[in-house]
Amino acid sequence: MGAILLALVIGGTIVVAGAVQAWARVMAQRSAGSGAEVEMLRREVDMLRADLEVAGALGERVAEMEERLDFAERLLAQRDAPRLGQGEQ
Repeated sequence: MGAILLALVIGGTIVVAGAVQAWARVMAQRSAGSGAEVEMLRREVDMLRADLEVAGALGERVAEMEERLDFAERLLAQRDAPRLGQGEQ
C-alpha cells in the first residue's frame, strides 16, 4: 500500500510540474507579444526618441534666446543708467 501511495505522489508531482512548466511557457509567450505588437512598439519608441531630440533642440534655442534677452536687457540698463542718475540730482 505504501509503495502505491508513493508512486501516486511521485506521479502526481510529475504531472503538476509538467503543467506548471507548460503554463510558464504560455505566460512567457504572452508577455513577449506578437511580432506585430513588438514592431509597433519599436516604431512608437523611435517616434518618441525623435520627439525628444526635437524637444532638446528647442530647449537649446530657448536657452540661447534667454541669453540674448538678458544681454539686451543689460545693454538697455547700461544705456539708461546715466539718465536715471542725472534725474535724481
